[in-house]
Amino acid sequence: MEIAITLPNEVINRAEETARQLGISINELCSQALNRFLESEGESEITRKLNEIYSRIDSSPDPVLTQMQFVTLDREEW
Repeated sequence: MEIAITLPNEVINRAEETARQLGISINELCSQALNRFLESEGESEITRKLNEIYSRIDSSPDPVLTQMQFVTLDREEW
């Protein structure tokens, strides 16, 4: 599929130079860049969903475990 987009000259120049250095076409560079962006956005969506789920769960420390840690720290030499 073909699409036409308008980009600032500076972006085009940098993309052309990068594609040349990598030995790939500008189309391949754009394809790889767009794929990476979309993958990272998908990861952001996963993170958002996990944050939503974990925000409903009580994450306060267990009082017994906290007390055990304080007792242990009293015996440590600093």
